Amino acid sequence: MMTILETIIFRGLMYAILVAVPIFLIILFLRARANRAKMQWFANLKFLTLRILVPKNNEKTPLAAEQMFAALHGVYRKESQFQDYFSFEIASREKSIQFYVHVPEHLKDFVEGQIYSQYPTAEITPVDDYAMEEKPQILSGEYKLAGTELNLINLDVYPIKTFPNFEVDPLAGITGVLSKLEKGEEIWIQILVKPVSDAWQSKGLSHVKAVKSGAINREGIIVSLFGAFLR
Repeated sequence: MMTILETIIFRGLMYAILVAVPIFLIILFLRARANRAKMQWFANLKFLTLRILVPKNNEKTPLAAEQMFAALHGVYRKESQFQDYFSFEIASREKSIQFYVHVPEHLKDFVEGQIYSQYPTAEITPVDDYAMEEKPQILSGEYKLAGTELNLINLDVYPIKTFPNFEVDPLAGITGVLSKLEKGEEIWIQILVKPVSDAWQSKGLSHVKAVKSGAINREGIIVSLFGAFLR
């Protein structure tokens, strides 16, 4: 026989389960439906690859690229559930370094316009996607493949270094390595860009206020609730 306390605890647990399980299933269903809708939307998108050639005597500063990316934010659609994205890419093959942008077909003219506005002498040409080309070494099964993803080591409200913070051109260091590949070696670098709402501004301001008030430290760890215990 259960005691009164055990009965109360048992009933409480059963009630919590009866409430939590349906809520969990509803959340799971909504997420699955959202993911399915996103995958369907993405599957219907048609992309094309543009090769970008900029003359070696180009005198544009990195500020031009910053202005170009700022202008590309114009594709943001507030009323849309999903946002278009671009893939800016650097590919090194057979000691040749090429710059590409992978874009949705319906945004081709817009993207070209933003590039030309900052780099009037650039040559932009639609090409086949180099990533889809057949590779002899892959077909023969004699190849090595490695990949990595770069992530921020701090919260995204903290700024990362941009071109004014570097004493030398950071792109020169990358292209210097890419130019030293051996025959048959390739390196692909992809930077995915997607417009976001202005909500990140309020998130950043809230974080600054929390840091100033001592609610969290600079690493983003909450200290107000556990401060007394830690002391």
